Amino acid sequence: MSRPDKCKKLLIVGDSAFAEVACEYFDAMSAYAVAAFAVERQYIKRATLMDRPIIAWEDSAQSHPPS
Repeated sequence: MSRPDKCKKLLIVGDSAFAEVACEYFDAMSAYAVAAFAVERQYIKRATLMDRPIIAWEDSAQSHPPS
């Protein structure tokens, strides 16, 4: 199966094992490129996951606007 063109950016909410599986799926089988993971500020325990930043959910609209 060929990889689709990555034309849309995606923000995954969470940094659990499920978020990692979701990231792998989007990388392999979708038109989305995972830009970052978002977690509530008080639960951030590391700076990156799968070579992507983990950002505060509270700041996500400013750092990764929906547009």
